[in-house]
Amino acid sequence: MEIIRLTRSQLRQADQIAIGFYGIPGILLMENAARNLSKIVHEACNACPSRIVIVCGSGNNAGDGYAAARHLSNLGHSIRIVVLKPIDQLQGDARLMADIANKMRLEMVHDPDAISSDCDVIIDAIFGTGLSRTPEGTFAKVIEQINRIDAKVHRVAVDIPSGLDCDTGIPMGVAVKAHQTVTFLAEKVGFSRPEASIYTGKITVVDIGAPVEVIQKVQTAFHSLPT
Repeated sequence: MEIIRLTRSQLRQADQIAIGFYGIPGILLMENAARNLSKIVHEACNACPSRIVIVCGSGNNAGDGYAAARHLSNLGHSIRIVVLKPIDQLQGDARLMADIANKMRLEMVHDPDAISSDCDVIIDAIFGTGLSRTPEGTFAKVIEQINRIDAKVHRVAVDIPSGLDCDTGIPMGVAVKAHQTVTFLAEKVGFSRPEASIYTGKITVVDIGAPVEVIQKVQTAFHSLPT
């Protein structure tokens, strides 16, 4: 079976087509992504109640993390969300998902030191495919801290390990070393680089509800929205 891989530009274009032409709300795509991510994490926990830490940065990747927190909590897991960017500074769909998690009174901490080995799973929802520069400051320290966690703690990256370049598969200074990457719509071109496996671990592609032809359109250099 052929592996489909998309570039950063193609992924953006796929979003534009799914939302702009087909009229699928972005929040629905995020919800589908988070629900399928949660199922995979739940299976990794052998469907048993587990302690899960979700590290949320900013943008849609954080939105995926907040939405997954809701689903995993509903499945019976103990959830702690490490907030790297204040919720009131988030925008759009990410803000909505964070607000829901907050209203559910899920545990939220603003201290990166809350990332420790006293959990079963750590979910990396810090940066997505749009990252194009080296993580700095607190973000870089948090990534390094995640990588230092006991290897028995299962590390799961949301869409792409934070800090890994989507197109080259090369870390931008520092990147999360995940045991498993749950990626959306299609693999990223950078995943084909052999060295990228150190960061991605096992790669699992999940559906987000976009029509199959969206991928076909961007693969054939589809440069404008259908009319």
